[in-house]
Amino acid sequence: MKAEWVQRCRLAPQRIAGTRENILVGGGYNFTPHVAGLLEFQYDHFSLSNSALQAFNQPDGFVRFWSLSLSPRYDFNPQGRFDVYATGGYGLYARELAFTDPSQIQQFCDPYYGYCETSGAPVIASFTNYRGGVNLGGGASYALGSSGVKVFTDVRYNRIVSHSSNQFITLTFGIRY
Repeated sequence: MKAEWVQRCRLAPQRIAGTRENILVGGGYNFTPHVAGLLEFQYDHFSLSNSALQAFNQPDGFVRFWSLSLSPRYDFNPQGRFDVYATGGYGLYARELAFTDPSQIQQFCDPYYGYCETSGAPVIASFTNYRGGVNLGGGASYALGSSGVKVFTDVRYNRIVSHSSNQFITLTFGIRY
């Protein structure tokens, strides 16, 4: 059995995406010392770049991706302290493109507790589609003692199969056990 926690960094096309936040959670089974099968869920949220907002003639917006994929992995040195692996997978990808209006952000205050909260910008239009997608890549891991815990880094190319260019590269840092 495998479980993973990662902080994921996205290297996205500069013409579309700006700042980003993301998470990946996965688990699976080691069929042999070299071959593992993983089920992975990832979520990525990108703000839109200024050039993309100008092209869409919108004040603000974001794009969100999530995926659920089956990803086999081959470990070249699974018993060693340092290991290199190759991975790839196929699964369901969802993409939501949304436009927001930051002029409608409001602040709410509770006078009793003295707590104020700012609302997010309301979504004025959004478009969601679901497609198959692939990811291919590899990485390296380093065992922390004999506990089975490893730190790792992973690079992957992700592509959603569609008529438009929905592709990005991920750089992952995390802990595996």
